[in-house]
Amino acid sequence: MAKNEIVTAGNQANVPAAFIDDDMLAGPTGFENVSAKDVLIPRINIIQKMSPQIEKGRPEYIQGAEYGDFCDTGTGEAFKELVVVPCFFAMNYLEWAPRTSGKGLVHNHGTDASILANTKPDEKRRMTLPNGNYIAETATWYVLNLSANRRRSFIPLTSTGLKHSRRWMTLLTSERVMTPAGERLPPLWYRAWNISTIDEQNAEGSWKSWKFTPSDPILQLDPSKALLREAREFNEQISKGLVKGDVAAASEDHATEVPF
Repeated sequence: MAKNEIVTAGNQANVPAAFIDDDMLAGPTGFENVSAKDVLIPRINIIQKMSPQIEKGRPEYIQGAEYGDFCDTGTGEAFKELVVVPCFFAMNYLEWAPRTSGKGLVHNHGTDASILANTKPDEKRRMTLPNGNYIAETATWYVLNLSANRRRSFIPLTSTGLKHSRRWMTLLTSERVMTPAGERLPPLWYRAWNISTIDEQNAEGSWKSWKFTPSDPILQLDPSKALLREAREFNEQISKGLVKGDVAAASEDHATEVPF
């Protein structure tokens, strides 16, 4: 399999868009009443050793996917590597029930960190509420996935992934560009980023984690500025609450996340 090849549920490889004539596009398309809020913003994660995407017989199984691949959980596609443009960042606080309860995600507290005042760290350093649930500090990155035709997606980084989120943000906030008014910090979507995986381990096990490296500026990738306009639009829609990531769908995969 080629390095950047995509594999999908049912092992149907992505193919180039079909050519159609003007008659096909004449008149209504059927999408007239579709707005941004009607479209699911899928989540990207890393396939771990116990992920359902590599377990035959599970509905989420993706033929050809392997441990360490990236997975778009909304579309059932796996990627060997990713190229993304970050468009929005927020630190969210998700309340999870204990894994043994089978309840999964209990509540999304959004960016309100005040819930942490009601928690105490348990033996695994999880911030636990009196009811036994715990709060997962989750760095949430909304991106355009250039490896999937600019698909709007989000990447939630929690637990051991938080340090990689902080490193990514450090790289982003360290960059400067020259303007007529002098040096300044460029917008979050100034350039694309390559995402690959690295090996990590602790006393509880080993897993694959995130590595972010800078790629080309988006105006170099797309001088027409269409990508720039799309990144700005995505940022604006998230800022206004018009679109949200499918956080609830994380419940199934939460049981296979990496050790704390």
